[in-house]
Amino acid sequence: MSDFLVKGIGKNDIENIANTAAADESMFTELLEVIDSDNETPAMKAAWIIGTTADKKQTKLIEKNAEVILNFVLAKNNGGIVRELMKALTASKLSEKQEGIYLDFCFRQLTRSDVDVAVAVKYNANKYIEKALKKYPELKTEFISILESLQDNHNDAWKKYTTRIIARLSKTKLK
Repeated sequence: MSDFLVKGIGKNDIENIANTAAADESMFTELLEVIDSDNETPAMKAAWIIGTTADKKQTKLIEKNAEVILNFVLAKNNGGIVRELMKALTASKLSEKQEGIYLDFCFRQLTRSDVDVAVAVKYNANKYIEKALKKYPELKTEFISILESLQDNHNDAWKKYTTRIIARLSKTKLK
């Protein structure tokens, strides 16, 4: 599999492979094995394929393998791999235990200052937290507070993005 997961593979190829992988359990498992390898370029491409299956709302195999994917998100240091796998988890239904672990991870990504966390990782963390607020509305105040505290730590685009989230949450009652 890693023979065609190389530099230069394009979006159309990724989408075609994602369509196949979303319905082929053995291929999906192979992609997970590639992500688990130490070969960074194929691992990134495999994660991109899995993230693309989520973009296409094809989450059955993601949900079946959510524990493995969650463990990769927690362990991997490559921001691109983490970003793509976060997209997959955010689009999927997780068990309550997985939700808790992933939600904690997302909050930690927003508040990390020890390393340069890619904005795309923080963006995906925001998306999941905002989705989770529907189920856990008691976290809304904490989330808004964190976003407000981060306003000056990022560029203008980030400030606009988080300001819109804060405004939306400030006038929305979550049940």
